[in-house]
Amino acid sequence: MIFSVGAILGCKLILDGKDQRSHANTAAAAAKEDKQSEEEPMRPTDIARSHGNEPSKGAKIDEELQREEEEYLKRKGKA
Repeated sequence: MIFSVGAILGCKLILDGKDQRSHANTAAAAAKEDKQSEEEPMRPTDIARSHGNEPSKGAKIDEELQREEEEYLKRKGKA
């Protein structure tokens, strides 16, 4: 059987043209999603914490490496 990615993941596409929302509501939802993604980038441990779980060791290491890289770039004056 062939399934679309949305059907497998059980998620709703924001810009689905076949849903019952008006064009204005669809545009507003897309703008809201863009605004949320611009606010603060997602850290590797955010998903686990948002679900009430302790982040994995790999996620903690990734977050530490990301933080160190940001500090290094700030020192070099590139970020």
